[in-house]
Amino acid sequence: MGALSLALQYALNVNMSVAIVAMVKHTGQLDQHNSSKNVTELETCLGILLQAGDDQEGEFEWSDVTQGQILASYYYGYIMTQILGGYLAGRFGGKYVLGGGIFASGIITMLFPILSRLHVYALITARIMQGAFQGVMLPAMHSMFGQWFPPNEQTSFSGIIFSAMHLGTVTAMGLSGYLVAWGGWELVFYVFGCSAIVFFFPWLYLVYNSPQAHPRISLQEKTYILSGLRKDLEKQKSKVLVPWCRMLTSVPVWAGIYMNFGLTWVLYTLLAQLPTYTKNILHFDIKQVFSLNVRVIIGDRMERD
Repeated sequence: MGALSLALQYALNVNMSVAIVAMVKHTGQLDQHNSSKNVTELETCLGILLQAGDDQEGEFEWSDVTQGQILASYYYGYIMTQILGGYLAGRFGGKYVLGGGIFASGIITMLFPILSRLHVYALITARIMQGAFQGVMLPAMHSMFGQWFPPNEQTSFSGIIFSAMHLGTVTAMGLSGYLVAWGGWELVFYVFGCSAIVFFFPWLYLVYNSPQAHPRISLQEKTYILSGLRKDLEKQKSKVLVPWCRMLTSVPVWAGIYMNFGLTWVLYTLLAQLPTYTKNILHFDIKQVFSLNVRVIIGDRMERD
C-alpha cells in the first residue's frame, strides 16, 4: 500500500506535464516568437505535422511563461508543507496524513478541467494546493517506517517502496498518451484523480499507524517487529548528541547534498519540460511524445541505480 501511494503521488504530479501538451493551442503561440512574415509558412508546416501525427489542437492559448507557471506552481506548495507533514504525522499518525494527502490530491486533480476553463489562475492555485497536500506524504511515510520496520529491514523495504515513485511516473507518462488519444486531455485527470480517491478507502481499512493498533496482524509478526524496534530504542538512549557543527562543515556531506541537488534538478526538469519540448520543438505526435518520455525516465532510473 505504501508503494502504491507513492506511485499515485508521482502519477498525479506528472499528469499535468503530459496533459498540458494536448491542452495548449500550439499554433496560437507562433505570434509570440516570429514576425508576421514567417507566421503563414510556420503555421502551414506545423499544420502538416499535426495532421500527419493525427493530433488535435488544444483549446488554451497559454504562453510559454504561463505554462511554466502552471507546471512550477505544484512545487511551491510542495516545499511549504514538508516540515508540517512530519509534525502532523507525529501528532495524528502517518496513516491519516498520507491518506488525506492522496485523497485531497485526487479531488483537486479531477477539478483541473473545470478550473482550466474557469481561469488560468484558478488552475495555478489548485496546483499549489495539490503540491501542499502531497508535500506531507513523504514525511508521513518516513514516520510510518519508524513504526513498522525494524532497523535491519528499513533499507530494503524503503528501497522497494520508494522505487514505486518511478513506476508511477512511467505509468502516468505511458498511459496518458493513449488516454488523450481516446478521450481527450480531460480523461487524464479523471482517470488518475479517480484512482487516487478509490485508493483512499482500502488504505483506511488496511493500513494502521503501528503494529499495536493493527487488529489483524498475527502475534508472531507483531512480536518480531516490536522486539526489533525495542532494541533500536535501547541503542538510541545511549547515543551522544548529534554533531551538527561537524556535519555542516563536512566536505562529504556537502558533496552528497550537491549531488542529490543536481540529480533531482535533472529529474524534475525532465518530468516538467520534456513532454512540452518533444511536442513543440521536435513536433512529435502525441503518442510518440509519451513513448519517448517513458524511455527517458526509465533510462534516468537505470543510470541512478
